[in-house]
Amino acid sequence: ANLFALPFDRVFNMLGATISFERAIEEVVMQCVSEGRCDRKRTLSVNGKLLFAAGHVFGRCAQLATQLMSHRGNVRHPGRGHVEDLLNALRFALEILKSGGPRCVGAWSQQPPVLIFTDGACEQEGNLVTHGALLFDPVTVRKEVFGDHVPKRLVERWKDGGKKQVIFFAENLPVV
Repeated sequence: ANLFALPFDRVFNMLGATISFERAIEEVVMQCVSEGRCDRKRTLSVNGKLLFAAGHVFGRCAQLATQLMSHRGNVRHPGRGHVEDLLNALRFALEILKSGGPRCVGAWSQQPPVLIFTDGACEQEGNLVTHGALLFDPVTVRKEVFGDHVPKRLVERWKDGGKKQVIFFAENLPVV
């Protein structure tokens, strides 16, 4: 059997560790929701698990929830509005986790796919934000690239509301 051609599963093994976020996160989220609060330690713990899942399983789907949870988790004495925002983010992230099944994209051609790589960068405390992409067609061996600075006006717009981390936006800009 080919070790790299395993069927999709909700629980999987990666580098010797069995990965399953369904129960671990669901129990903590449901406990927070039933209590109507989530202490800082639990918030940051769930956030860490979701960050891992977002990077390895969901792509950027849970990114907004993890950003809010990280921000709310760092607030020492959250007000009721903060708690409601946090609980909503927890519910949202849990729904993404539960509804996100295996993704399989069927090939519509016998030719290899065109490869597209995108990236964004944020340096100098958000004063230098860049984005770019590379497109490679293995059939024609054609390569197309672009990269540029993100306009200051757009970065400032991303920072509205006190956001300091804009890497999420920079990484998604070339996709848009």
